[in-house]
Amino acid sequence: MKIYTKKGDLGETEMLSGERLPKSCPRVKAFSSIDELNSLIGIAILYVKDSRLPEILKDLQNDLFVFGAHLSSKGTSTHKIKEEDVTKLEKLIDQFTEELAPLNKFILPGGSLGGSHLHLARAVCRRAETDLSETKKEEQLDEILMKYLNRLSDFLFTIARLENQFNKVKEINPKY
Repeated sequence: MKIYTKKGDLGETEMLSGERLPKSCPRVKAFSSIDELNSLIGIAILYVKDSRLPEILKDLQNDLFVFGAHLSSKGTSTHKIKEEDVTKLEKLIDQFTEELAPLNKFILPGGSLGGSHLHLARAVCRRAETDLSETKKEEQLDEILMKYLNRLSDFLFTIARLENQFNKVKEINPKY
């Protein structure tokens, strides 16, 4: 099987639903941001030192693959993001937050190599959420998709802090 199809040469892409869309449309932008986020999480896995995180991050990569299928198929895929996926993230956020110092001020993204990559993934997750929000203006979306990305952004922020704490990297507050 060849990797190239030549079907996208004119600026369109085929969704799992069979629909062809311009690569500039909000749904395709959202799908692309999800793909970028998944790739960044793959990089973060290489750098995190907290041994609990790689398997969790690999599970998230699978969730994001399902998310992409859900989005690309317009909800007709048998693989879907579910409320349990959101609940799983909430439980992990609560679990790891208990290990962190209370957050009283904003912090600057960065820190350890793993923490920095997780902060970058969080920022891309926020963009994906924005892209998905633009899609929602034009067409009906399954609400669970927005909810999942919102929670995922919070989770990535939490584990970026956790990874920095694990590496004994002090959080930096902005000077304002």
